[in-house]
Amino acid sequence: MQCKKLKVGIAMVVLLGSFVGNDISVYPVQAYQESDSTVSFLLNHRLYGEWYDQNGNLGLTIEDGYINGCQVITGFDFVGGGSGEGTIRILESNGYRDIHMQWYGNGKHQTLVIDNTMTLNRR
Repeated sequence: MQCKKLKVGIAMVVLLGSFVGNDISVYPVQAYQESDSTVSFLLNHRLYGEWYDQNGNLGLTIEDGYINGCQVITGFDFVGGGSGEGTIRILESNGYRDIHMQWYGNGKHQTLVIDNTMTLNRR
């Protein structure tokens, strides 16, 4: 009886092992490029203006299609509305740079998180 249970256990492990990993494929995920009007609306209304770090230092300026003087090229994978997140592509002097942004709150209580590392607020 002990031997039969062992054989059944081994058979189950082999059977389950044959399923794990065999049908898992890795496919590249394409970012969803937002329309120019969506990017423009977000930057010119929701995120427009000056953003400051916790010490009161100016950390980021968004105005007229530019972020800190760098032209905004496009945006990708926006989710949410009043609060949300997405990626903005800008053109720096040495090439393109993608900036991941998360935003939430209203008025002077708005928060903007850049690349999951820098937290900025309205003043």
